[in-house]
Amino acid sequence: MMPPLTAQISRDEVGVTLYCPELNIYTCGKTEQEARGKFINAIFEYWHFLQAHDFKNELPYKEHLELLTNEVLPVLASASLRSSHRPPSFIDKLVKLLSRREESWDADVFGSLVKSSAP
Repeated sequence: MMPPLTAQISRDEVGVTLYCPELNIYTCGKTEQEARGKFINAIFEYWHFLQAHDFKNELPYKEHLELLTNEVLPVLASASLRSSHRPPSFIDKLVKLLSRREESWDADVFGSLVKSSAP
């Protein structure tokens, strides 16, 4: 799957500017990492803004909302789940806890998970 957005990055003596032509979003930072972080935040802020206002039939907002909802946010969610730098979530902690369980615990919870067990 191809990434849905383009980032045009420029540097000068002040810092880094990142421009996304598909969404017409500019961000900047002292470093590229800072500009990228601000860009991710800008995506969420823009999506919330579009959701809060009735731009569903106005161009380019309609296309931007569709792009963000149908392509960008799912890619962000997927990438976040695969990131080795993401902090452990409740689910991660639960999976780790369950991987160190005892057999007696399995017997206790089996009935909660299975409708019936066939012989």
